[in-house]
Amino acid sequence: MKKFFYPLAIIAICLTFISCKDNNPVNPPAEGNFLTTGSNWTTEYYDLDSNGVNIIESKSIDTLTLLEPRLYKGITAYPIFDGKDTTMYMYFSGKSLFMSMSGMSGDTSTISFSKITLEETNPLEGLFSMDWIKIADFDSKLNDTWIVVNKDTTIVMDMSGTPLPGQLKVNVKVTNMGNKTYSYMNATAPVSQFKLTIAINFVAMAGLITVDDTMETVFDISYTKGIMQINALPQVMKAIIMGQAQNQTTPGNITKTTHYKIK
Repeated sequence: MKKFFYPLAIIAICLTFISCKDNNPVNPPAEGNFLTTGSNWTTEYYDLDSNGVNIIESKSIDTLTLLEPRLYKGITAYPIFDGKDTTMYMYFSGKSLFMSMSGMSGDTSTISFSKITLEETNPLEGLFSMDWIKIADFDSKLNDTWIVVNKDTTIVMDMSGTPLPGQLKVNVKVTNMGNKTYSYMNATAPVSQFKLTIAINFVAMAGLITVDDTMETVFDISYTKGIMQINALPQVMKAIIMGQAQNQTTPGNITKTTHYKIK
């Protein structure tokens, strides 16, 4: 399955839908949640063009299966098996859904422009401390927001072999966007929409180098059926490198379900 969220690499599991209308904040149904051993989903992934249209050539299909719970990063959680690897884990605490990926922290962060490449020289694991992310809270209300990470620290980047100390600010938050009603497979399902926002600001050389990067991903989640759709929105990185503006735009992508079975 594709990984999105540069530079953190985080989350990508599951499940579907189209057509939505606003409703009230989420109240989970009386039935149990979707985390049960053996439940599985078939998903389709697409890159999106600048108009938000699926790029057919980018299509990939995965079948994701929940394995028996095991201890992972200090928590008993459900592994997600994609047919090749187990890289994602999920668990509920009350009515809050937490996710983790095996590669989501400790990755090297690289920022490349036409004239300069910055590479983070220190491990990110201690900086971001994002082993587990509360991606959904079914007791939360519309516009409720919780902070996952809020860091302001000095780091050293590598600028073409030259150490470049600078100030890095990282803010990661999740917001409840309200209820939606989605249609899929000749049926409909109530889902709750949550938006994960990662905002990064890096400043060095008294402002001669600045980078602002905001990444937003929207999750449409059913308490009983799972994550119905993941939509990584277009990402715009705005930078000033030695006084010259250099911006980069990365189109979004979408993952949605075609079939699923809850055990």
